[in-house]
Amino acid sequence: MPLDIGLELGVTLEIVDEPEAATPPTQTDTGFLIHTVSGSGAPASEVTEVRSSGEARDLFPNDPALTTITDGYFSIGGGRLFISPLGSDALAAAEAFTPEYGPGQLMAPEVLTAAKQADLVQWAWDNNHIYLASAPANSTQAQLETLSDTLISPEGRFSGLWGDVIQVPGLAPGTSRDLDSAVAVGALIARSDILTGNPNLAAAGNHTPGAAGQVDFAIGVTPERALQEIRELAKAQVNSFRRVNKRVRNYGFWTLADLDQLPQWWDLSGSRTIMALRAREEAVAEELLFGQVAADGIFLDRYQSSLAAVCAELQRIGAIYGTDRAPGYRVDVSMNPTSQIATGLVQASVIVKTSPFAAALRINLIRRAITQPL
Repeated sequence: MPLDIGLELGVTLEIVDEPEAATPPTQTDTGFLIHTVSGSGAPASEVTEVRSSGEARDLFPNDPALTTITDGYFSIGGGRLFISPLGSDALAAAEAFTPEYGPGQLMAPEVLTAAKQADLVQWAWDNNHIYLASAPANSTQAQLETLSDTLISPEGRFSGLWGDVIQVPGLAPGTSRDLDSAVAVGALIARSDILTGNPNLAAAGNHTPGAAGQVDFAIGVTPERALQEIRELAKAQVNSFRRVNKRVRNYGFWTLADLDQLPQWWDLSGSRTIMALRAREEAVAEELLFGQVAADGIFLDRYQSSLAAVCAELQRIGAIYGTDRAPGYRVDVSMNPTSQIATGLVQASVIVKTSPFAAALRINLIRRAITQPL
């Protein structure tokens, strides 16, 4: 009778794909674009990821508007872009960006009516994204101020408004194309995050060469506003681009928060830090969910230290305004009485101070006679 041990004698080698790493989506450099996709093969409802302008051309070969957007976005320094097709409902297009995509910047250069933009302002706040709103091309100062006034709200903490068009090189020599300024800002933000890892740096000016707000290859800005108008728009919480030292720079990074109620929410860089903190702390909490809350307090200590570690990293790079002695953040888990723990609820309070950016620099220049001491 033959021996049957249930095995094939010898060596068998199988190739098995390793499961994808369990990495929470916390990157803040991601771009999210709502766009009316055109051309053959264009998806009607799917979210498409592209990582280069060449890939976008291959996927959407008959969409010149999208080519301009992706050429500009990736040339400036963007790393990855998710595209949701725009139909009649801008909010539905945004809702296609589910939490699994993580935080990032929402751009919708075709969504130009105040009512639809207000929906996106609310969506960005609710879903931990930064919305970079676009004003209609060639808007006057009065029109921009009216639009800003309409969008300003408590939820505007995670939104900003831009009103310019950036001229970039065209496909043929000697020609140019118009790039929406909000798209340019989304790319500048991505570039800064990728190069520095600091979500608190303003994507404006040239304070961090190679990673701030300068679009080196831009040809110009339309309309090219006088500095006084840019200043007046800034007071109305409208962001502008400006030509400085023969280079085109983003010259503002203001939110659309209601500053009468929330004066500390004026800087979009601080809002982006809170977005990053919100995503990272949520990821930490997910890893502790269903943990045993014993009477020895070890779980509470672990919860507090894990949340504090996220803040400490942001403080180390300057995003949180603090020092080792006064760190600029506080994590508190003391609000957990036994009666509450008995229900399974464990709470924590995280308070932070984000570092502002220099919105105005002043210099006093004094001349003295050569006979006077300095």
